[in-house]
Amino acid sequence: MQRFSLANAISETVLSHKEKQTMLNLLVHLPDCSSICHGDYHTDNVIAHNGLAVVLDWMTAKCGNPVADVARAYMLMTYASLSEEMSIAEIDILQ
Repeated sequence: MQRFSLANAISETVLSHKEKQTMLNLLVHLPDCSSICHGDYHTDNVIAHNGLAVVLDWMTAKCGNPVADVARAYMLMTYASLSEEMSIAEIDILQ
């Protein structure tokens, strides 16, 4: 289930065909695992309170390999662009 969801998400990105194929090929070799994975782990789903980090929004949680959560978060932080609809204050916070 996790692998299927990730493959769909990769296919819908703005990455080039070659980049998508590279990622899909890596996904095929992702070892199976039976850990609880968030499925949408990124900075908007983490809050800090009293020195503790709390992960929110678990509606896309799946059983799978936690490496996939880390890889997806890395890809989002590396390749995602800021929305043109964001306010200057929101952009300043993120940068």
